[in-house]
Amino acid sequence: MSKAVIAIVDDEPRVREALEDLLQAAAYQVRCFGSGEEFLASGALMDADCLISDIQMHRVSGWDLLRIALASRPGMPVVLITGRWKETAELLQPRGHCFFFEKPVDGRELLNALREVLPAKEHS
Repeated sequence: MSKAVIAIVDDEPRVREALEDLLQAAAYQVRCFGSGEEFLASGALMDADCLISDIQMHRVSGWDLLRIALASRPGMPVVLITGRWKETAELLQPRGHCFFFEKPVDGRELLNALREVLPAKEHS
């Protein structure tokens, strides 16, 4: 079996890099994208085991990606992150395998959430 594949979509390079480092250290395979458009054009939605996306991005937002993921991959775990917690907190209702985190993301909490929703895969 292979490592779980996690797609990270965030328009902030530092956030992408920090999440990539955290997830690779936890033995996940990571694919990073700087925009929702880039992610959708890559076809990675069909290959990823989990999607982590910023909520506020230009053109294709994290909300858009959540809707698209739920429509095409029901049950796919989605993690939405935001630096504008107070503005969006009332919208953050749990939805199946969807989690919400405030930036900066607490690495331990994120890894615990991923362990909860991703099937255990052997490492190759």
